[in-house]
Amino acid sequence: MTPTPYPDSTAHLRDELRRLDVMLRLHLEEWWADGGGEFNGLYIADEEVDRLLDLSGRIGDDGTALRETGPPCTDRTETLRAHLEAITEEIRQRERATAGTDTDLRLLELASRFHLAASHRDPLLLALAPELERKYEKVYAYLQDDVTRTRPTVELLLRMLCSTAVERMDAREAFTRRSPLVRGGLVRLLGEDTAPLPSHTVAVDDRVVEYLLGMDDVPAPLEGAVSVVHPEQGLETLALGETVRDRLAAQAVSSEDQSRLVYTHGPPGSGENDAVEAICAERGLAVVWADADALDLTGGHSKRRGSTAGGSPLKALVREARLQDGAIHLRNLAAPRAGEGGDGSPPELEDVVTRIVERLEPYDGPVFLSGDRALSPRVGARLDGWSVRMVAFDTPGYDRRVELWEAVEDLPEGVEPAGLASKFALTAGQVEDAVVTARTITGGEGLSAQAVYAACRSQSRERLGALAKAVETGYTWSDIVLPEETMTHLREVAAHVKHQGKIYSEWGFSSKYSTGNGLNVLFTGPSGTGKTMAAEIVAGQAGLDLYRLDLASVVSKYIGETEENLKAVFDEAEGSNAVLFFDEADALFGERSDVSDSQDRYANVEVSYLLQRMENHDGTVILASNLKENIDDAFLRRINLSVEFPMPDRDAREQIWRSVFPAATPTGELDIDFLAEFDLSGGSIKNAALTAAFLAAEDDEPVGMTHLAQALRRELEKTGRLIDAEDFGEYGEVLKR
Repeated sequence: MTPTPYPDSTAHLRDELRRLDVMLRLHLEEWWADGGGEFNGLYIADEEVDRLLDLSGRIGDDGTALRETGPPCTDRTETLRAHLEAITEEIRQRERATAGTDTDLRLLELASRFHLAASHRDPLLLALAPELERKYEKVYAYLQDDVTRTRPTVELLLRMLCSTAVERMDAREAFTRRSPLVRGGLVRLLGEDTAPLPSHTVAVDDRVVEYLLGMDDVPAPLEGAVSVVHPEQGLETLALGETVRDRLAAQAVSSEDQSRLVYTHGPPGSGENDAVEAICAERGLAVVWADADALDLTGGHSKRRGSTAGGSPLKALVREARLQDGAIHLRNLAAPRAGEGGDGSPPELEDVVTRIVERLEPYDGPVFLSGDRALSPRVGARLDGWSVRMVAFDTPGYDRRVELWEAVEDLPEGVEPAGLASKFALTAGQVEDAVVTARTITGGEGLSAQAVYAACRSQSRERLGALAKAVETGYTWSDIVLPEETMTHLREVAAHVKHQGKIYSEWGFSSKYSTGNGLNVLFTGPSGTGKTMAAEIVAGQAGLDLYRLDLASVVSKYIGETEENLKAVFDEAEGSNAVLFFDEADALFGERSDVSDSQDRYANVEVSYLLQRMENHDGTVILASNLKENIDDAFLRRINLSVEFPMPDRDAREQIWRSVFPAATPTGELDIDFLAEFDLSGGSIKNAALTAAFLAAEDDEPVGMTHLAQALRRELEKTGRLIDAEDFGEYGEVLKR
């Protein structure tokens, strides 16, 4: 007779439970016949166990179970053994018949994916039974002479599955920490850590029960952190460069002899996630992905006998990937920053990757890790048995960026795709996010030029904002007062920044010159002469964000930390599309000292490192210094443009005084000619005006010369000048109060 395939996985489980009943009945018959369970009926009646296992044929005329001592009845046990062999063979034949259909039998899939032998499968079934039917709780309580023990112990399972003491010793392997049942997180061993192994209760993990019953929801410990995707789109649907496509295509071929680790890195929105899903679609795999920050990637292995996947999110992720027959994808992987290591030193990304892979055992499927920085090739030497591949996703080139913007249907008039592509080095994902953000800004009423530029700038703020201070760029050309020649130089700088993308991208300078595609600008002059305001105007005119870094705070007294701080800044600035403004550049770029000790040698190394990073940086860097003569010649040679900010002359000071107060500030009759006589910088004039405003507010009257005279005295005192009341003429009496 041709065996009938199983219609579904549940029918297969029901048959296995039927086989389990025969196994239990055979064990019970032999146990009773051997004199076992003499007092068990005091808690659970023999008749009830007989009924639960459908032993109605062994009930006596008086309603009690027929319990015989001595050797088991040969005919009875042989009949049960024959029945067990028959039902086992029937199940196996139906399993083979089902293999040729579209029906997946989850118990067999589980055994295959977790490499379960027959010695593991039956213990799993026996432990699973109480999760499916409550009758097994009473049977196990009866067999263990304890109504509270409704789950089987290791001892009970060994007793039911093994005939001799030698067999039981060998079968203990199924319950050790290295067993695929325990190591794979399929079962949990419950009990005191110090208790012997046979006394531990064996419980099937809830997630495994759900899987066997056809449920594929992510378990509670992983909710919100892990998702399962069944991708359908292959590599041909992705817009990729030829080199990247070829490297990805090589990963789409499965490897049977060893695990494969693929590390991808690139800027946000570069398409790494889509690429991983496309690879898995080609290989017919699901993708079980998680954000690396949401999982425990640093904790060690638990030494508890009963610890399983349920105790560690990463272990639970591994189990889920095996249940789903999928690849693991950990996204947003990054090494901790300086100071986050155990000894205060920054852990290397290679160390993080190594720890992750070590904790992925026994998973033998493909693993994808995605980060935002390159991984050293030497990591492969640390991972025995893993072939490591790396794929870099670079920021799209200019032509590709133009195509991305051309695909946006409703760009506002005056906003050209070429202009956006040359000014903002965004990835495909960032362009999509920018468009969505721009629509949100306008309230869904179409795109505006202002909204598009603001949305593009927002894509760079996420990375650099933690390392530098964003400066609002609200000033315009009418706000700054400079000599005509200085203003001309400053407008040249603004033109360079504004058209930098166009010159290097559209006009082909970047392809002709591989390095030096950035712009390094030096602003020099006394404090308060307008260097910071000028940087704001330059960035604002180009529609770019400005980030200010005080080099005095970046420079560290500890060897190596300055270089690490600078590295972090430039690493995050790559592709940030922002102008970097380094204030107090004298702190690092002063003339390099003669090497007299190791500290001097390392200080010179730090300067050389920053010069190298500036030279290779493709963005705009503006440095401000109070004294140009203190700047190292090697640094000056790397400056593209330099602007000198002089102290304002009298005419300039008069112009500054006339515009220093906002229109809303109440002012009395001000003697601008008198105020302009004092040799102050624009910054000092602003400070004096602000101090006078506070004094006037305290007096509850408009700002007048009395307040300004007092404010001027405070400002002059800050510069160390001697104050003579006669210098203040008719306002000198104010200083004598």
